[in-house]
Amino acid sequence: MGTLFPLILLGTAGLVAYWLAEGITKGLPSFTMIYNTACPHCAAILPTFKLFSVPGVATTWVESRWSQIKVSAVPAFIFTDARGISEFYTGPRDPASWAAYLKQKINP
Repeated sequence: MGTLFPLILLGTAGLVAYWLAEGITKGLPSFTMIYNTACPHCAAILPTFKLFSVPGVATTWVESRWSQIKVSAVPAFIFTDARGISEFYTGPRDPASWAAYLKQKINP
């Protein structure tokens, strides 16, 4: 199973600083889901996301009320590479699509 770290997003720079300070990702890229507990789409996908893993990628999730990264809709997914550069994932919301995207990002 992959590395699972629920955490509070502090904005991209703060998030990376937190990870580095805590040694959580140890230079690994990460894939984060921002969700809202009142959102039925989030409630449906969160259990699947919590079990999702790709070797070499830290998987994290955070409730939107704690996130300083503003999103227009939830669930939202953010990929952050090992250098701390982030981008929103906009593809399909299923494990096979996430895995294909992450493999492409970490092995271009």
